[in-house]
Amino acid sequence: MANSQKQKNIQIPLTLFKEIVEFLEYMNGFNLDILFTDMRDSILSQLRAKQDSMSLREIYADIIYAKDDDKRHDARMHYLQMKRIYKS
Repeated sequence: MANSQKQKNIQIPLTLFKEIVEFLEYMNGFNLDILFTDMRDSILSQLRAKQDSMSLREIYADIIYAKDDDKRHDARMHYLQMKRIYKS
């Protein structure tokens, strides 16, 4: 992609997103050409990173919508714990 072009995002239904990830994981068992294997691995890696980002966003929302300080603290600790797991 050229530097002059900005990356654009699109929206797709969550069910389709999950089916794409599941399909690519299923294809892992197939004996594919090395080019397709590399392409599948790259796409799957990016989709998993997006899944992690979506999960972190949901966990972060628990902090925002916590009903009291104790629940907010617990939600924040959970978020920080999950953030370390996803980023490693």
